[in-house]
Amino acid sequence: MSAPTSFNVNPGFGNYIFSLVPINGFLGGPITLHINGVDKDGVPCVTPFVVTVPGCEGQNGRLNEIEKTNNDFVIAPNPALNSVTFEYKNIIDQTDIAIYDLTGRCIKSFYISENSGSMVVDTSTYAAGVYVVLLRNNNEILLQKKLIIQK
Repeated sequence: MSAPTSFNVNPGFGNYIFSLVPINGFLGGPITLHINGVDKDGVPCVTPFVVTVPGCEGQNGRLNEIEKTNNDFVIAPNPALNSVTFEYKNIIDQTDIAIYDLTGRCIKSFYISENSGSMVVDTSTYAAGVYVVLLRNNNEILLQKKLIIQK
């Protein structure tokens, strides 16, 4: 997972939903999160807590399906300069490719209408850095890969 990252929330009580998207795969285990804040007297404080995330083993062969998808989706060149090509095969219906920056903002998404093919994406306007490319089907993440843009 790419870390650290941060986001701002309003003071007070509230529910905040966010996603942790591992870049190089994650088989489960503990993740330590740190909440940085300021107490009522204005003194900075840090509150760590551990979240244990279950792995994918035993979920009806889902792990093998993801490993197969990983081999059927290629990003080249990576690192990229002005363009990148996504090559895919054996993709199921209703699948899309989405590119996210490390703040979680979706930069671009593409619907895949064929189960095999390729597409070239112009990255000349993207800032240099690391991006996350997701392969999704019906809003379920099938695969994620890291994309590096160089300038």
